[in-house]
Amino acid sequence: MVRKGNESVTTIFSHLLRRLLIIAGPLFIPLLLSGCQESTARTDVLHFDQGLFVSQNIAANYNVPSNYPNESQQNLQQPVFIELKPKIAGGFLTYSTAKSESAPGSLSQKIQEAFANFPQKTAYENVIVLQQTDYKTADNMVFTYSNPGSLNPQFQNFDSQILQQLLQTNLVKDLGEVKEKSSWNNDAVKTLPQTFPKANFILLAVNKSAPDELINALAHTLDNAAPKKTLIISFTTKVSAPDETYQEFFTDFVNEVIPAADIDRFDKLPVKEYATAKLLGYFLRYRGALALDENISNITTFNVWYQTGNPIKTSDKIFIVSFGDIMLGRVVRSLMDAHGMDFPFEKMDSNYLRVNDLLLANLEGPVSKNSVRTTTGMSFGFFPDVVPVLKKHFIDIVSQANNHTRDKKVSGWEESMTLIRNGGILAFGNPSEITEDSIQKLSIRGQKLAFLGMQDVNSTIDDAKAVETVKSLVKDGYQVIPVIHWGIEYRHTPSDRQKNLAHKLIDAGAIAIIAHHPHVVETYENYNGHPIFYSLGNAIFDQYWSAETQVGLSIGMEISPNETKTFLMPIKLPKSQFELMDKDQKEGFLKTISDYDADVVKEEAKTGKVTTFFETPQDNT
Repeated sequence: MVRKGNESVTTIFSHLLRRLLIIAGPLFIPLLLSGCQESTARTDVLHFDQGLFVSQNIAANYNVPSNYPNESQQNLQQPVFIELKPKIAGGFLTYSTAKSESAPGSLSQKIQEAFANFPQKTAYENVIVLQQTDYKTADNMVFTYSNPGSLNPQFQNFDSQILQQLLQTNLVKDLGEVKEKSSWNNDAVKTLPQTFPKANFILLAVNKSAPDELINALAHTLDNAAPKKTLIISFTTKVSAPDETYQEFFTDFVNEVIPAADIDRFDKLPVKEYATAKLLGYFLRYRGALALDENISNITTFNVWYQTGNPIKTSDKIFIVSFGDIMLGRVVRSLMDAHGMDFPFEKMDSNYLRVNDLLLANLEGPVSKNSVRTTTGMSFGFFPDVVPVLKKHFIDIVSQANNHTRDKKVSGWEESMTLIRNGGILAFGNPSEITEDSIQKLSIRGQKLAFLGMQDVNSTIDDAKAVETVKSLVKDGYQVIPVIHWGIEYRHTPSDRQKNLAHKLIDAGAIAIIAHHPHVVETYENYNGHPIFYSLGNAIFDQYWSAETQVGLSIGMEISPNETKTFLMPIKLPKSQFELMDKDQKEGFLKTISDYDADVVKEEAKTGKVTTFFETPQDNT
């Protein structure tokens, strides 16, 4: 090979090296990558010297812009620095399934499997790990640790810069050293340094009762404090549905929320750690990382990861759980006084109450400061302290259209509506006429939903006005659900009056009807593709003298633009503590109510799930 006289040995070597890399570049680039990442000066960049090119493999895995040099652009004038940009910003890591396995090391193996295909693990500078806790102090509900303590020797890096910024906000308290008996001292946590060997770690424990505004402020602080090469992991325990039929409702909910990155519903997901799920969601929103990475995510196992970008789909379903009559006076109140305010809810699966968009019930009486303690009588009144209890147990909206809400006169009903609404619960329903208070309008992810509360027991519904109200709401674009207090007490089949009015309201455009009052469960009807539940019966009551008044029906309903899917979930309420029936009790109960009226209850109701289809009402005016 002929060389010019002034060509230096260095130049000749450079040409030889360039040709060698053209041939064997793909083999050398990974070695170059790992070597550069060991640099203490710049661990976040790849350094390509003169004559080197970016292989297609590197470009694909590290988001290299298309205008960077490639194989055909070998004569570079300046060194090129390509910054590693980790794709994934955060997600859920579920490990609870491994806890029950007896094989040694199964938990850490499960974690390693979850991260097997996780990209760019060495590119992360920081990993923030979230766990939910019951612990809190007088001043703090979020805690961190400045010393790995019992996590050594696995944990050598605890980030001080981010910790200091967190502690300066007073949102977070430093608990110092991770103790031997700490919940953090587990195989799942100890596996993480092997997975992210370059990262500093920040452990955050969040109290499950942390208010939304605190979680939001913490997420905002984390976004500001943490560099972009930060991964946030919410350690998550997936919960099972309380009933195998209802598991489908849980699954449908997850399949709507997760791909749509609907972070406002992350705390409604069927996971134990709903407070940290909310924190994760807020952080992802601030990071602009709402695109589900389908390549490494598994929704079924709840190992779910999000990267920069927009959601991959939108959610168009509304999920509602509904109960019948809740009465918190008389004997129920005496039991609450004796055993604690949460007494009526202690046996109910809390996830059944939480995993939905709206939890609806009929509050059978007014909330009033003039209430009195008594174990007898037919004049109801509930003390204002019941409102935070209802809120605590996830009740979102209550009807006040029943024959007891004016037991404290009109002023008592007005007071009740105000106290309930001030407590953060929606209240609707006028017990004597159809007014603006009868209607609760909602916009849920762009869908318009309206509840119309009416009672037909000690006053009579104006049928014509009810029909016109439904038509007017439909014309305004609302999906309408009348919630009606009616019927004959302790009777299991609807009267002609109930059927006729129900059919009129469906014909007017209502998509479903939910009703109560008889204190027992009445039959179900599918009328022209629309479900009618004539009476859900009792939910929390003190009618112990009858077996039939100590059982009830709750429903989980999925509402789509042209479809409703309803899950029938019978309950029992002995001594005023409601809970879901077990499998055998449920099967027997559904057979019983299907025998009440063969012309009304369809075959599918016996299975515990009913799907109905309908056409969206059109405005023909």
